[in-house]
Amino acid sequence: MKKIYLEEYRRIQNPKGNIYKFMETCKFPKHLKGEIYMSQIKFNEIKAWRRHKLYEAIFIVVSGIVQLKCMNKDKNLIFKEELSLDSRNLVRLDPYIWYGFKGLSKSENSILVLINGSHDETEIERLNNEDFEEK
Repeated sequence: MKKIYLEEYRRIQNPKGNIYKFMETCKFPKHLKGEIYMSQIKFNEIKAWRRHKLYEAIFIVVSGIVQLKCMNKDKNLIFKEELSLDSRNLVRLDPYIWYGFKGLSKSENSILVLINGSHDETEIERLNNEDFEEK
């Protein structure tokens, strides 16, 4: 008889918007070589700046409108886009590109994130939110 599995996923609480880790390689090695999670961003909140040293990331907005900004290694703005389901765009980033998000919808803003490796704090670099807002 075929089996059906009900798998619980993790919620990581964050005051700017929760993160829901759906799948990771260690639990689903037949399906993934990295992780899939959803990051929520509250209205007018900013989640910035970070970059992966090894991993490629794919961002898909699944609810609301999210502004994505990207900077090069010299911290010059190289990309700025408002993403939503209606825009029908996903963004794929190579390693070493700084990125940050801002929630633009008063309703829920959620991004589905896929990375091609397992979370490792030593693989991520972070900066403060400053300079996300243009002067």
